[in-house]
Amino acid sequence: MYHYTDSGLSYVYLTNGFSTEVVDDEEFVGIDNVHDLHRLIGKNIIAQLRPITSDEFRFIRIELNISQKALGKLLGVDSQTVARWEKAQTVIPRTTDVALRALYVESIDEESQVGFFLTMLSNTEIETAMAELYLEEKDHQWCVA
Repeated sequence: MYHYTDSGLSYVYLTNGFSTEVVDDEEFVGIDNVHDLHRLIGKNIIAQLRPITSDEFRFIRIELNISQKALGKLLGVDSQTVARWEKAQTVIPRTTDVALRALYVESIDEESQVGFFLTMLSNTEIETAMAELYLEEKDHQWCVA
């Protein structure tokens, strides 16, 4: 059994899928298929009903390969807020928890459009009101003109 702390999570243990080698009196551990291992860890994190922990939040962000600044922009907060969540200095809001889980699901399922909608929400350049909408009737059905 190997306590896999390189994930940043204290509770992950591997029963197999790893090898150890001693070189110059120093032990090195090799992990088989780290990508799939991390994907499985991520899937288990997002499947939990309980709130996500700060370490799990950081793990998922890193798996998404997104910086604290970029994630903060997507979530409508600054990078220091993301850093405080990851350091367990402030509570991760439930909506943020769910949004992060949804982003991770999107990263492993290309059919999802969560990132698109979060980007839309975070884009402050978008006008808040529609100026004019032109509609027309064609063949007894309304459509945009």
